[in-house]
Amino acid sequence: PSSIWVVDDDAVVREMCRRVLAAEGHTVEEYACGADLKKRLGEAKPDLVIYDYSMPDVDGLEMASWMRDSGYRSPVILISGFTAEHPSIKRALTLRKTFLLQKPFSFRDMADIVTIAMGETLVDG
Repeated sequence: PSSIWVVDDDAVVREMCRRVLAAEGHTVEEYACGADLKKRLGEAKPDLVIYDYSMPDVDGLEMASWMRDSGYRSPVILISGFTAEHPSIKRALTLRKTFLLQKPFSFRDMADIVTIAMGETLVDG
């Protein structure tokens, strides 16, 4: 099982992600803001981060860029209502191991993108 951290300011979204991912056998930690994620990354490293693109304190592009610039190699799945064509989403997706899960999404969509992101990690090391 993988360690997956879910960061979203919406408790309902965090709970939904936790239930789906736990049912798939993953260990899940939940965070309500980007600052909490950054603090926790100083203590441990997840196998995958699922991050709400439109967080009030640190948006998805800023967080994904910060993680890469800081040497974190964990894949990042950005959750957003924006499409992949949105300018800042497009920039974020150019970062290595960064993926988009577009709202609205189904449980299966989430499980599939997690599998894709984790699979790339296994291949790329």
